[in-house]
Amino acid sequence: GALAESSYPLPYRYTHPTEYSHRGAFPPGFEWGLGTASYQVEGGSNEGGRGLSIWDVFTGADGSEINPGMNDGRGDTGDVSCDQYHRFRDDVALMRAIGLRQYRFSISWSRLLPGGTLEASGGRANQPGLDYYNALIDALVHAGIQPVVTLYHWDLPQALLNDTHNSHPSEYEGWLDARLPGLFAEYAELCFREFGDRVKTWYTFNEAWTFTVLGHSGAHAPSLCNWRGAGGCRTGARAPAGTEVYVAGHHVLLAHGLAVRAYRTSYARGQGGRIGMVNNIDWAEPATDSPEDIAAAARHNEFFLGWFADPVWLGDYPESMKARLGGRLPLFTDEQKALLKGSADMFGLNTYSGRFVRDRPNGRGYGSGALPPSWFDDSETEEVIDPSWPTSNSTWLFSVPWAIRKLLNWVNERYAPPAIIITENGWSVGAESAAAGMCDPQRIGFFANYTAELYKAINEDGVPVTGYTGWSLMDNFEWAEGYSQRFGVVYVDFNSAHRERYVKTSACYYKAMIESNGLVDPAPFQRACEARTPRHAPFDELRAELGLTDGGDDGHGDRDRRQRKSSRHNHHYRRHWHDGHSDARAQSTADVCELVFGLRTSSADANAPTTDNSKGLSLLAESLMRDASSSWSDSVRSSSALGEATGALIAASAVVSAVVLVAVRKRQHSRLRQQQHDELQQ
Repeated sequence: GALAESSYPLPYRYTHPTEYSHRGAFPPGFEWGLGTASYQVEGGSNEGGRGLSIWDVFTGADGSEINPGMNDGRGDTGDVSCDQYHRFRDDVALMRAIGLRQYRFSISWSRLLPGGTLEASGGRANQPGLDYYNALIDALVHAGIQPVVTLYHWDLPQALLNDTHNSHPSEYEGWLDARLPGLFAEYAELCFREFGDRVKTWYTFNEAWTFTVLGHSGAHAPSLCNWRGAGGCRTGARAPAGTEVYVAGHHVLLAHGLAVRAYRTSYARGQGGRIGMVNNIDWAEPATDSPEDIAAAARHNEFFLGWFADPVWLGDYPESMKARLGGRLPLFTDEQKALLKGSADMFGLNTYSGRFVRDRPNGRGYGSGALPPSWFDDSETEEVIDPSWPTSNSTWLFSVPWAIRKLLNWVNERYAPPAIIITENGWSVGAESAAAGMCDPQRIGFFANYTAELYKAINEDGVPVTGYTGWSLMDNFEWAEGYSQRFGVVYVDFNSAHRERYVKTSACYYKAMIESNGLVDPAPFQRACEARTPRHAPFDELRAELGLTDGGDDGHGDRDRRQRKSSRHNHHYRRHWHDGHSDARAQSTADVCELVFGLRTSSADANAPTTDNSKGLSLLAESLMRDASSSWSDSVRSSSALGEATGALIAASAVVSAVVLVAVRKRQHSRLRQQQHDELQQ
């Protein structure tokens, strides 16, 4: 009907692509990164004065009864995980070996404030915790890798959550407590003060939907519903959960607003940073072209993403939520609306998959004692999975590349943010050994096709996407699934005492995308293990060959505390620490991908379109760049920017290479995008 035709979300009306082109360059300065989270990788849970988090209790790591929400990961904990607490310098060298430009990680609230608050932590931050994060941040900066920090990635201090079942009494009720926003702002300001001189990109929260909905009515910490009332979380909705998820979400939004206000008032100008919030969604596509299904898909997106994004960008909750939830949805005061509206400098977006969605009205008795309300039913929608979609090692994750383009268009049209950054996007694969896990062609295909649609959103649709952060740097503790699912581009042997790391073929593919700053043909990387048996050597054994040597203790031990004392501005500390360690910015004597797989990530044959003259054109582009560099050096602000531009030329076809060269020389980035679009249309 007319309504369906005018309202169906674009691009792709009713039909969707099944094949994707892997040609094209991203804008100069595009931000490539990989991410992790504190509880998933750090380990060191009982060291350095760290306090318990809700995930320590949820997993039973502290001796508590394991929460029934632990699924395939029952018995797994984050006590050691990847042991990044001790191995962070090794990991920075690994990041440098794969060419990483940014590293997104989170800070453990309970490592800095073991008691949850400054007052309960003795009036000051935990010094070993400060030392650890200062050393990590310094190592990243020294290696030329930008630290991107998330303040909260699900690991609330247990001291802020009353859990009488596990003998952890507290005066606070976690995110259901109206005092939490102020306490979070206190913790956030501590981080801004201690680390903001080097951290220029901050995110307050990661995926508020996950830890509010799944944490209060499903299988994520704290899941106290499993201890309160017969049947727990798994036997159906629990009446209080139909309200608690929205109360928790409300407090999270207010916490975000207070933290952003503190940052902008006291730190942003002097430190030159930016701040935002990361939200998540898997795109909801109408199952049919009926007006009912189109409206249902829009409603699903609003209940999922709009719930948290609308207040931050528009100042209030979506009307669809207000209409259906009534008194279960808290109200913002005018002052709170003003606090929240515009409280982000960029739009952080986690997305992995997509769904078809159709209308499913609730029955007349919905919300009564017999049918208690639940977020999963409140939107009156139903998800539908296409059986043809490739499946991962996670039951919820399907490869739907076109969904990311549609989602980006929806976000851009609804919120018009100045910048959108993909902060998580990745694929899980199961593997029981390094030999099996190092070759991951499915993940390469996922990255290739999703970045292809990302490229179209930027260059054909005009969506201001400025960065892409893949998930994850390395295999890690995957929450309720423990170590059963592997998302990393680096394999971690969790059975080895040293948690050995092994580079995967997907790391090499990711490296190639970074070096070219463009799309890369996935086929050579997917076939790498067929062409040659990989060298099954942990990264530690490759460091000497790569010219990346180690230099002393773990970087945050007694020596560092003596040198730094209590001041983050002690430059003698930084000079001393760096003098004793390898300069990770120096060029490696070999390429890790060539050593392990025989892959040359920077070669024209691997990165450029497969044509007879592609190598010659790439070499010509490099020559032109070298000859021109002296005359237009003022147009390029740094050698790294020059490297990105050169890499983009190598990756592109002859026409696109010429366009990129002209565009970089004249700094006409908008003209570059338009010309790329015109050439592709021809």
